[in-house]
Amino acid sequence: MATTKPKKPSGWERRALGTVLIMVILLACGAARAEAATLEFTLSANSIKSVNLTDLRQTLPEHSIEIFDPHHRKRKRYRAFALTDVLRLGFGPSLSKQAYTEATFVALDGYTSVSSREQILENGGFLAFEDLDMTGGWEPIGRHHADPGPFYIVWTGANQSTRNGFPWP
Repeated sequence: MATTKPKKPSGWERRALGTVLIMVILLACGAARAEAATLEFTLSANSIKSVNLTDLRQTLPEHSIEIFDPHHRKRKRYRAFALTDVLRLGFGPSLSKQAYTEATFVALDGYTSVSSREQILENGGFLAFEDLDMTGGWEPIGRHHADPGPFYIVWTGANQSTRNGFPWP
């Protein structure tokens, strides 16, 4: 019987072991889309918790924010939750573990954005769940006219841009 040597993890795999991974998974379509949308909180490939918009609305304070949105290149208004509140709800005590240095956000369309743990825990981050400038949906983003919903991470600080490593998925 032949024995095989365990494969050494690649650099990417080693970094992934120390990464907080947040995935947004859509579980329903149509008019109930936003209420049925689910955030999946994962630490090093292990699912920690899933919450939907109804859970978030029953648990966290809602904010109306107005920002300059770089993807739309204009001022936009959103209804949102503070990102730190969402992360604390999803990760609980695991969020304070210093072993995790990066956060990866994965959108429904596969778009992935990585940021440092310190940046995502800064004040000014919000998880938008409603575009207040649109009726019944979200204004499309970019040349591909992507739908940013059901959740969209935005930042209120002047220096909290993608250029400075802040995720806007």
